[in-house]
Amino acid sequence: MNPNTLPPLTQKKAADYPYFPTRQQLFLWRNWEMLPAEKLAAVLGATCGQVLQLAAESGLPVPPVVNPFYRERGYITLIRNNWHVLPYSQLMELLDLTEDELAFILKEDDFLAEKLGDKPNLPPLHYRPLTAQERQKTAELKKWTLQIPKNAFSQSADFQFLKTYQTPRAEPRTQCLPVQLSEEWGIQAEPASKLFAEDFCREMQTRWGISLTGSRFFIKTEILPALDLPRESHIIRIQTTGIQITAVDAAGILRGLQYLLALAEQNGGPCFPKKKFMRKTRFETRFIYSYQALYGDPLLDGGHASYPDSLLCQYARLGINGIWLHVVLYKLVPFPFDSSYSKDWERRQEGLRQLIARAARYGIKIYLYFNEPRCMPASFFENHPELLGYLKKNYGTLCTSSPEVRDYLAERIRRLCRAAPGLGGFFTITASENLTNCYSHTVEPLCPRCGKKSITEVFADVNLLFAKAAHSVDPSIEVIAWNWGWQKKGIDWERLTQMLKEENIRLMCTSEEAVEKSFGSVKTAVIDYSISMVGPGAYAKSIWKTAKKHGLKAYAKVQFNNTWECSAVPFIPALQSIENHMKGLIRENVDGLMLSWSLGGYPSLALELMSRYYWTEDAPHHDFYSLFGENGPVVETAAAAFSRAFDAFPFHIKSLYNGPQQMGPANLLFEKPSGLTATMTGYPYDDLEKWRSVFPVEIYEEQFRLVAAGFRKALDHFQKAVSGAKNEWLLQFEDTAEACTCIFESCYQQIRFIRMRERYLAESEGPGREALRRELHTLLEQEYRVAQELLEIVLRNGTIGYEAANHYFFNRYSLMEKLLNCRWLQTRF
Repeated sequence: MNPNTLPPLTQKKAADYPYFPTRQQLFLWRNWEMLPAEKLAAVLGATCGQVLQLAAESGLPVPPVVNPFYRERGYITLIRNNWHVLPYSQLMELLDLTEDELAFILKEDDFLAEKLGDKPNLPPLHYRPLTAQERQKTAELKKWTLQIPKNAFSQSADFQFLKTYQTPRAEPRTQCLPVQLSEEWGIQAEPASKLFAEDFCREMQTRWGISLTGSRFFIKTEILPALDLPRESHIIRIQTTGIQITAVDAAGILRGLQYLLALAEQNGGPCFPKKKFMRKTRFETRFIYSYQALYGDPLLDGGHASYPDSLLCQYARLGINGIWLHVVLYKLVPFPFDSSYSKDWERRQEGLRQLIARAARYGIKIYLYFNEPRCMPASFFENHPELLGYLKKNYGTLCTSSPEVRDYLAERIRRLCRAAPGLGGFFTITASENLTNCYSHTVEPLCPRCGKKSITEVFADVNLLFAKAAHSVDPSIEVIAWNWGWQKKGIDWERLTQMLKEENIRLMCTSEEAVEKSFGSVKTAVIDYSISMVGPGAYAKSIWKTAKKHGLKAYAKVQFNNTWECSAVPFIPALQSIENHMKGLIRENVDGLMLSWSLGGYPSLALELMSRYYWTEDAPHHDFYSLFGENGPVVETAAAAFSRAFDAFPFHIKSLYNGPQQMGPANLLFEKPSGLTATMTGYPYDDLEKWRSVFPVEIYEEQFRLVAAGFRKALDHFQKAVSGAKNEWLLQFEDTAEACTCIFESCYQQIRFIRMRERYLAESEGPGREALRRELHTLLEQEYRVAQELLEIVLRNGTIGYEAANHYFFNRYSLMEKLLNCRWLQTRF
């Protein structure tokens, strides 16, 4: 039996893209240089020569230079590109997927089916020669392509970040310091920290040409577990005769060595002041989602594609000590009720072991995201009625009050922990979009067994069940209960924390959840995550206070890079807002940080700046200077200006999920209302009603105008004020800021276009309609210009447009399609 099935087809119409004369030309544009021409020809039932000729006639470069990463790393982009173009059968052929594999991706790749929306019932697409009329339209199409800069067809930065992650160089300070490492220096490390010391020596040799093989002076390490300090805390004593690093554990030695490297970078060489650094860890756990993780099934290759050593090294440098990944329990251990569900579980276990061992080299632990137990199709319960909690549509819960389900979960978790020694822990969500326990989607007692318990008791019990099983194998395994989705479920926090205390489960809250703001007459509050509405909020503070009262450790879930306010950039440059959030977390004395959901994992400038707060000795007020030199004040001023501009963002969870701010200029415009419904971070279409959500349309438009104008003003000032050569940090900041500016300007222009289009279509012929037509043309020209500006950034920076769980929201071809879209619309108004 297969727990995954393809979403049903709908009879709703597919999206229409009439600027392409035929659907086969749309198909070529949506896949060109992402898949081989031979594959495209096979799907169309054409020869390769026919496809190349049609492509050339349609303005595409021939021969194509295919990016090999799209098939394995950009398959979500390809699925999204072809959702309205190909039927399921040809989509599977295009991506070399079985029906089971496609169904698994649509269900488990972060709810991809929800992001794509209804699947149109499309006829098969076959190659055919163009008619005379189609050839005439194709000539017009090619004429528009000639207006596109030539480098857009020959230059690509897509997936360049996969090749290597390198540390951008800071601006060194010219200083004369008394302690200077040289060939006279060596290093003496305890066995537990020997590998960390070897990596330190390798970095010193690579960066500064010093081998550290001398015998006159030494860097010495010492581990003293008896020190009454949090884990990873360390003391560095720098003298002219030697450097001593003392730590509570081996990970603390690693952090001490990394701090020496950071100081050397800031000082322009391996020279240091005579000083004692007492670096006490503020947040014991700091875990993140990999920027390039394959969400659905990342362990089959040992995690090498999703968690490369170059990225792990950068995370370690940024003070990150944990990586989380999405797993399904029955994919990691045999499912006792139907072994067919667990195909390749042995390979995944071996992959997990390999990943744990590789990550340990960088002082990083692995955390598994548990969203368990997974629901089953109704047909499953025909043979296992004793496991059923209740049915919802065509799926049923595996009841966690059932003895058989409890035995399954406990035994399989113990088995998994024994098979993966060194596992860092689990974090759980018990009320997600997935149907799991019997209260996950309801507050009503629909299950006859769980109905005898409160929702508080069931949520606590599920977490305790996991924790007891894990701790019976290794008491050091962390279990972190995240309160995502609990806000309106009537949780008794006193009772919950008392229950969780039995296994010392960490309690994690989304820091900014329930923070409120008013936009005119509209009052809104944070659900999910926000950077524009700064945490921590009263709701999280209250829960953390209750947790600490009962002796539990309190964790904060944060987003320091980006959110669904704009996820297609590696970070949002509202750095002052992020810094204020961090200072608030320090005041609340939280014990650990989950640094991102599936978005927000890039080793960015924002994470670099926030990492300076993880230990007590760091001095973040010097950071802009250390990273940017004489341009430090310019960046600091710009970051404050971007933060002020971003404060105007019209935050509401429905607007975040349905609005155009992920796609930006790549979101296509329609001549007439498309009738298509916006999907969750997938297709915005022209569904302004869903975009604006609770906001009156005038307020929604005005808020985006304010954000866009504020970002453009701050960007212009920054670009005029920057002096001298731009280092890598400065280029990263500028590209990201300009990309955000383009995206927000496009959002404002799209809102204006849709509103003007409706007025134009309703207006009778005359001066009023002519004035509206001119405004539509102006908006189309502005949208063309901002799409072209973003295209130039995308051509040099492969992080722009990419997000781990959605792959490329946009790339050079989708932005070029928008240029064609604008030119075609100008002929229609």
